[in-house]
Amino acid sequence: MRTPQIEPITSMQRGHKTLLGKLSKGPVFLTQRSRPAAVLLSVGDYEKMVIRLEQFELLAAAKRINAEMDATPIKEIPWEEAKRRLAAKATA
Repeated sequence: MRTPQIEPITSMQRGHKTLLGKLSKGPVFLTQRSRPAAVLLSVGDYEKMVIRLEQFELLAAAKRINAEMDATPIKEIPWEEAKRRLAAKATA
């Protein structure tokens, strides 16, 4: 686990270039009056986080469909219908 990078929010005014340079080492937690105020992420870290969230949402949808199918084992749906349902939930 990485050591959190914590900076006062005034660092943005005084040395934003230095602050942005720290993003290559991971997120920077900004504090205001010694309390957490915001988190700065690099674009790459943000994109990875969004992709991972989308994957978890698809996994959750697949598990719900699987649970529905387990609840009514007699009911079978064709593979194409299962893919259509997953795609519909992913775009919702």
